[in-house]
Order: sequence, then C-alpha cells, then structure tokens
Amino acid sequence: MFRIVTRIALMSLPALALAACGSSHEDDLEKQLADAKATASEEATALKAERDAASARAAESRESLEQFYAGDSAADDAEAPDEDEGPSPADAAPAPPPPPAAEPMPVGPPNPVPQ
Repeated sequence: MFRIVTRIALMSLPALALAACGSSHEDDLEKQLADAKATASEEATALKAERDAASARAAESRESLEQFYAGDSAADDAEAPDEDEGPSPADAAPAPPPPPAAEPMPVGPPNPVPQ
C-alpha cells in the first residue's frame, strides 16, 4: 500500500508543480500582450498625429501659394502701364548688339609642350 501511495505522489507532484507554474507564465503572457497593445495604440496615435500635421502643412502651403499667385496677378495689373502714356523707356531702348562669334576650335589634339 505504501508503494502505491508513493508512486501516486511521485507522479502527481510534478503535475501539480507544472500547474502552479503555468498560471504565472500565463499571467506574464497576458501582461506582455497588454503592453504590446498599449504600445501599438500609442504608435497608431502618433502616426495619426503625424499624418494630420503633414496634411495641415500641405493645406497651409497650398493656401499660401494661392495667396501668392492671387496677389501676384493683382500686382501685375497695378503695375501695367496705361496705353495713354505711350511706350516705356525700356521699350524704346535699342537692342544690344549680338555677341561676337567665337573662333572655332581645332579638331586635332592640342599642340605638344616643348621639353
């Protein structure tokens, strides 16, 4: 009888030890999963904030370009001379003479350097 009780005890003790350790391992895994979820959520929030900031910068850039070009055309209209004034001094100036023609380069290799 003592042998049977000893065998049962020897077989059940490792199983009980594994069962006791398994719950702490599962707790560790659950904690790691919660940490991973929190990290992923933070990264998603940061990525969304980055995208929103980039979108805002692009919209601001577009608006400033529209204002620049809208203001540029208004400035051109204001600077345009009236037809009653006649030609501007820049229009009446003679055209500059064309640049002199360059001498053609020889086709062969350059002259050797005397020694």
